Amino acid sequence: QGPVVSDDIYNGEVYDARLETPGWDRPGFDDANWKPATVVDGPKGVLSAQMMPPIRVTDTLVPLKMTSPKPGMYVYDMGQNFSGCVQLRVSGPRGAQVRLRHSELLYGDGTLNTENLQEARATDTYILRGDGGEEVWEPRFTYRGFRYVEVSGYPGAPRLDSIRGRVVHSDVAPRGGFASSKTLLNQLQKNILWGITSNLFSIPTDCNQRNERMGWMADAHLYAEPALL
Repeated sequence: QGPVVSDDIYNGEVYDARLETPGWDRPGFDDANWKPATVVDGPKGVLSAQMMPPIRVTDTLVPLKMTSPKPGMYVYDMGQNFSGCVQLRVSGPRGAQVRLRHSELLYGDGTLNTENLQEARATDTYILRGDGGEEVWEPRFTYRGFRYVEVSGYPGAPRLDSIRGRVVHSDVAPRGGFASSKTLLNQLQKNILWGITSNLFSIPTDCNQRNERMGWMADAHLYAEPALL
């Protein structure tokens, strides 16, 4: 019954802001008109906290540039690959739909190349409530690996600051660091850190972009030592 119409880690999230119920998560909310949920009998368990750091937003990236390869289509370059989602800022009429597509690559004409995503749609849709003010939204139940974001359906023309990249992974704290006089080694170590954290979502995964994000033990075995370091 809420604004999260659908969500999937491979295909993305659809959010209809017109269905928001302000205050639903606060004490004193009147839920007399809420429909009761269907309760399915099943095995009873004990609720307990997980024994690992939570998955959360750990950083925010500013796009480096924006292009418009086709009318009404705007492509943002976030500067590098990472795992997460996009925070959108938009104003417009009620019911307007803004679509966000994600990819790691571009074709020569500047449009998104999603061939390596296989069947994963990696697309988020935001439907405006249209109250006259700026609406700020980011998905909560999906993520993907990407560098480029295609924005379509935006009321008017977006600005460079209309989106932000939200870096998401298990919030593990660093235990060490590395620096040398060689720029190449420093960049290599930085790439290793991005590779590890971009595939750390409670379990180490093998991909962060396509329709396969499995915890194969061979992948975990191969980078266990650098991850521990």
